[in-house]
Amino acid sequence: MINKKVKSLKIAIAPYFGGYIGNSNNKDTLISWTKEADGGLSKLFDEINNGGLLSNSPSGGALAKSYQDMSSYLQLAKEQGLSLVAYEGGQHLVDKTATPEIIDLFAKANRDPRMGEIYKEYFQTWFNMGGGEFINFNDVGSYGKYGYWGLTEGLNQSSPKYEAVMDLINNSTN
Repeated sequence: MINKKVKSLKIAIAPYFGGYIGNSNNKDTLISWTKEADGGLSKLFDEINNGGLLSNSPSGGALAKSYQDMSSYLQLAKEQGLSLVAYEGGQHLVDKTATPEIIDLFAKANRDPRMGEIYKEYFQTWFNMGGGEFINFNDVGSYGKYGYWGLTEGLNQSSPKYEAVMDLINNSTN
């Protein structure tokens, strides 16, 4: 039931990036990447940042798609006189085929310093566009076939993703 007397104040979205990468139609390509000298990390980060390496790549890559979605929702929020917040978000690398090589690739990517740089850009872009509160999903969580959601994999641990978020918090003027 809709209560027409209650006015919405915000639109809440989940602007994840990279969800398409782990789709089953990319399995063979991802496995081929893992056979490269760096285990496929350079190609994976190239896909996230630029796209064009997978048959289902959005124009400009995973980040560009997320930024496009953010922009569309920000426009909608402005048109409605509302603010835009993110109830959860971050990377969305999940191997939907449960292939050990791909699971390992995604885990290594989430531990890689380049993911920290991506997180810095991602959150800074959100706030620079005019997005409001952003809840990263999740603070601590083990990595595996169901995802790499945590900023860290355990308590009292650091990671490039964690450092990126802490830098943002510590340098925030809000």
